[in-house]
Amino acid sequence: MVIVGFSRIGSRVVRLLRDLDLARVLVVDPVADPAAIRAAGAEPAPLADALPQADVLSLHAPALPETRHMIGAAQLAALPEHAVLVNTARGSLVDTAALEAACTAGLHAVLDVTEPEPLPPTHRCTPCRT
Repeated sequence: MVIVGFSRIGSRVVRLLRDLDLARVLVVDPVADPAAIRAAGAEPAPLADALPQADVLSLHAPALPETRHMIGAAQLAALPEHAVLVNTARGSLVDTAALEAACTAGLHAVLDVTEPEPLPPTHRCTPCRT
């Protein structure tokens, strides 16, 4: 499991995951204290190193100029074939065009937020409607 962002929500998710006794949780957050990440039961890692190890990539970063589209085509391509992207943070963290291409190629995405919101009905990552 890879968690991006270790502020209030990201750190809470790490603590909840620790209770599930997962083999490994990596945290990507360039401003978080590595000792605090380790104390929470996870390992700090750079994004480029963490992505190829992600069964699940869960985004919890803030919307800042430096986080806009931090997950683009190159980052999505670095994920393993079986990976799942979860974005409950900000739609602007993910490049929507790159996400659509990745979903077309087989990526599974769980999206609480998107850019634009809502996604057009023709978007490949749009959930099934009943």
